Amino acid sequence: MNDRVVKAINNIFKEAGHKVISITENTITTRKFEERTYTYKIDGDLIVINNRMGLKAFEKSIQSYQDLNISIIID
Repeated sequence: MNDRVVKAINNIFKEAGHKVISITENTITTRKFEERTYTYKIDGDLIVINNRMGLKAFEKSIQSYQDLNISIIID
């Protein structure tokens, strides 16, 4: 598995408020309130992540999740 995919997965789940515990060749285990396992497939630059029931949870571009810098300005 390449570093770009790992970085994208971590950033996708970070944005959703999850902590990634482990990533294998086709599964991702995360924790928010409880531990959950997702499956994923790579199609070119697209990563499709499905929940345990097989429903699409995320469909994101790998390239767009390489550098996730979030800043908030409050007036």
